[in-house]
Amino acid sequence: MATRKTSQAQHESPANLFPAVPGADAWRAMMEAQAERFEQLVSELAKLDEERHTRTMRAIDDVTRLVKSSVDYQAQLSTQWRELGVEVAKKSMSAMQPKAEG
Repeated sequence: MATRKTSQAQHESPANLFPAVPGADAWRAMMEAQAERFEQLVSELAKLDEERHTRTMRAIDDVTRLVKSSVDYQAQLSTQWRELGVEVAKKSMSAMQPKAEG
């Protein structure tokens, strides 16, 4: 089996790989600027993600309050309907009783 030997060019940093190529410095500067813009993009996405999280948690709290309020209101209505039902039943029963003559 043949062994692979690495050349010295493989050990050099990418910045020095093509030092004599025309436009290499301009290309490197554009890539560094692109990397900087990408970092800014990721930073902005992190801010937006944090804002989304905050708004989502606030919305969950609002919905929770609304649901609790609705359940409380339903309980109040249920209580009032039961009381009204008992009152109507009592009045119906008293209306069916013969009147005492006196």
